[in-house]
Amino acid sequence: MANDYGMSQSKDILGSSYSDPSSNILIEIDITTAPVELQDGLPKIIKHAPHKNIVSNSIMQDYSNECTWKTSRKIEGEPKGGIGLNGFDRRSPTAFRALGCLMSAARDIRALSDECGDLLNFTEKSQFDTQGVMIDCSRNGVLRLESIYFLLCNMALMGLNMLQLYTEDTYEVEGEPLFGYLRGKYTRRELSLVDDYAFDLGIEVIPCIQTLGHLGQILQWPQYAYLRDNSEVLLAGSETTYDFIEKLIQAASGPFRSNKIHLGMDEGYYDEKNNPASTGLVEGIPDNIELVFWDYYHTSSDIYAQKLQQHRDLGCQQPWIASGAWTWSRFWTALPFTFESVRASTVAAKNRDYGVRNSFITIWGDEGNECDIYSSLPALCYYAQHCYTDSEEVDIPVLKRAFEGICGASFDDWVFASKIDDPPGGTAITSRTHFTPNISKWLLWEDPFLSFLSPQYADEDLESHYGSIATHLFGVIENKTLGMLNDRLELPARVALVLSLKCHLRQRLVEAYKNQQYERLYDLAQGRLSRLREEVDRLWRYHRDIWMKMYKPFGWEILELRYGGLRTRLETMYDSIMAHVECRTTLKDQEMLQDREEEEEEEGADVHWTIPEFEEDLECIYFGSRTNMLLDYTRVVSPSRPG
Repeated sequence: MANDYGMSQSKDILGSSYSDPSSNILIEIDITTAPVELQDGLPKIIKHAPHKNIVSNSIMQDYSNECTWKTSRKIEGEPKGGIGLNGFDRRSPTAFRALGCLMSAARDIRALSDECGDLLNFTEKSQFDTQGVMIDCSRNGVLRLESIYFLLCNMALMGLNMLQLYTEDTYEVEGEPLFGYLRGKYTRRELSLVDDYAFDLGIEVIPCIQTLGHLGQILQWPQYAYLRDNSEVLLAGSETTYDFIEKLIQAASGPFRSNKIHLGMDEGYYDEKNNPASTGLVEGIPDNIELVFWDYYHTSSDIYAQKLQQHRDLGCQQPWIASGAWTWSRFWTALPFTFESVRASTVAAKNRDYGVRNSFITIWGDEGNECDIYSSLPALCYYAQHCYTDSEEVDIPVLKRAFEGICGASFDDWVFASKIDDPPGGTAITSRTHFTPNISKWLLWEDPFLSFLSPQYADEDLESHYGSIATHLFGVIENKTLGMLNDRLELPARVALVLSLKCHLRQRLVEAYKNQQYERLYDLAQGRLSRLREEVDRLWRYHRDIWMKMYKPFGWEILELRYGGLRTRLETMYDSIMAHVECRTTLKDQEMLQDREEEEEEEGADVHWTIPEFEEDLECIYFGSRTNMLLDYTRVVSPSRPG
């Protein structure tokens, strides 16, 4: 397993039995004697504990008939350089992380024995002042408050102390009704509640907005034409633009305690290219501005080190660094590549020569936010483990227990689910790898009737590949011993099941069509194609269900239109095949069939006499790439452009 993640392996002294719920240790917390700064946060942690194995001592009598073993740890001691369960820095994030470590160890009764003493008595030191998470709330998915609270509790138990909600237009701006129009924007009150909740957990919430590019959602409206440089970018050099930006900053920062704000100014494209930064521009950067280095695409620490040094050369002696959980443009986080890229960036950032004191990991939702962002939790856990060690590696058994104890799911199974974006032979990750493919996405949305990308995977047995993934994941879901969060594996399981039916379907249909095997064509339509339609419907309904529980309803229409397009294309495909089979089989006599074909050639074919979509031979478009491609919905839904 270590080789799969590019991490060092060490002996797991708890073995496989730590997931046995019968051996759980119930953790009793006396909230009244806890430090004051923890007392408001502990009830939140108790509420969200996935195994329900943390209780306040005030309700311990309810467990008197069930609990044989229990343990307690006091949070006490003066601030020190490291933390431990019996004495550590009293700051809330490190205190809650210590509780998270206890929750991880408490998954096995042997944690109380001398053999496992290192699990309960240890010292660790945070490598950064800030270790946080940025969540995209602008690509249609605007998280419900309860979803944010759930993530905040997990962050606190991991020892993460900063949250940014990336909001391009999804926050309330007074007097601007079209700002975030019909997008589920957060009200000032909602953001204030998030800040209060995070504060109780020792987490700082920093507003995160755009002030140059990435503002196409508002610039599409004619009321904002006066601010428009192009469809995505504000008009620089205009006083009205600067007045508008000031209004945005005031609105975004108002609900929060933090005196920081993240101002995005990336991808502000215009006509000129390759413009070097002038000396005057560099000298004009204010002292209270810190630059953030964003990079999620490299697996070598040297690349990150070079870029960090360039930020220092620019005058920013303490740059921030942002790595990424690969959640964008896919249905499930690409965890193996995420581990490699996060490791490379964090190892470079921990080198004190580059002055990095603040870091965070991003969760982007590009291309409609199809991904279940909870699938990024193993990435957050991995990142957090790196933030609390000066080593270049993290301990895998400790990492797995942390995820299972804090989040309530199987680390290995969640990583396994990432295989939906791997070909059967897997995807090699080297120092030259700069992205990870999103195979499951483009296979799902690829037009089923034309299947114009099928030459890319003609030599791959994707039916068996996705069938085995679906079988494994559905089996995991039925096993409830690791916590209810394993139910989230249903999304990748359903995607895999659909793809096991969809991949190579056109190839089979065309083969039967061209060989005039009408009975075979009929059987495929009634069998595999019909089952595919049923499973697509089940996937759509399940995806809709988890969306509505996680996000506000606004934005789902984008994905529902995609599902609607796929469903109707499958229906058209089915109807065309059935009409063709009926048209052909009504003329059973071979001589009558030949006469009819001659008539059709002379007079013009019956609309159902042929299936033109099956007459076309397909060409390989991306030579040498096979399935190693990262494609968006617009590219794969049709070979035709709308106009």
